[in-house]
Amino acid sequence: MRVDIRSFGDLFCPIHTSLTYASRMISAWMLVLVSIERCIAVVMPLKAKLICKTKVMILTAVIASSVIIGGHGHFLVGIENINGTRCSLDESSAYHKFFYTIWIYIDLSLSVVLPFTICCSCNCLIVRAIRKSQLRRKMMVKKGNGQAGKEKIDSLTAMLLITNVTFVVTTLPYTAYNNNVKRRQDFNELYDSTMILVSYVNYAINFWLYCFSGPRFRKQLRSKVCRRHCFVHDKMHRPIRT
Repeated sequence: MRVDIRSFGDLFCPIHTSLTYASRMISAWMLVLVSIERCIAVVMPLKAKLICKTKVMILTAVIASSVIIGGHGHFLVGIENINGTRCSLDESSAYHKFFYTIWIYIDLSLSVVLPFTICCSCNCLIVRAIRKSQLRRKMMVKKGNGQAGKEKIDSLTAMLLITNVTFVVTTLPYTAYNNNVKRRQDFNELYDSTMILVSYVNYAINFWLYCFSGPRFRKQLRSKVCRRHCFVHDKMHRPIRT
């Protein structure tokens, strides 16, 4: 059964558009929060437990999501429902001018440029801290295994680099295309759908990137899965006491 929530009423079209834009920005900033938490854990390990408590991280994520959703509230007054299935702007309204002269740059900055800059900065700090730690360890232990440390750094650098590049490749094209005035004039359904699918890849690909490019992540994931499997297996085959 095919259901289009935009056909339920005039209010559903701006709500749908607002949540679509907001969810894309929330996804980017969740990646930023993860990068910051990982950076603090590496650069300031002694303070990480105090700063990055579970409750603090959850509260930060909730506040960030609420602010982003609230910041997209202007869609509720600027988007119109056309023919019950298409959301668009009134080209003669002042909101149309605001959207294509101000909002497109705000959206591009907050959805791609700023998150990418923060993630890159955090990842650079992580690699730098690990390199300094390896050098100190090598100086303290002259016969240490320097090659193993170098491989660990190279693996981490590759994982962080792949994550950042993938984020830009999957989010920048659609953000730039979706905020382009020419898109509204020369609408191409196939190209539009392709850009949307590429942007959706970003929502689910980070987990797989960590699996393929991070040996330590794979090891911890395997450990947790095996531990869970063994727990369920033991519980199922535990003898019943009478």
